[in-house]
Amino acid sequence: MPYYAPELIHSLGDNFDLLADVRACRGSVYLIFGDRGKAVGQEHYAELFLPQDIMDRVSIRFVSNSCHLPMIENPAGLVKILSEILQEPAI
Repeated sequence: MPYYAPELIHSLGDNFDLLADVRACRGSVYLIFGDRGKAVGQEHYAELFLPQDIMDRVSIRFVSNSCHLPMIENPAGLVKILSEILQEPAI
């Protein structure tokens, strides 16, 4: 996590790395991020610093015109994404 200060990482606790949990999950895994007001492109995915096996395993969605708080910055966009996810067939 190259963009985060050591103090922040420490404050999040020792178990911040949840990749093993994602790998063990038997259901669908969705990651929802804000697009920071930029058109979604390869740089958005690269900045997640996720290993390829995780990238292949998860469905990544971006909420337009939002950053860290899409529920406040673009609630309608977040609701649209959540609604789409809920309409997908269960695996």
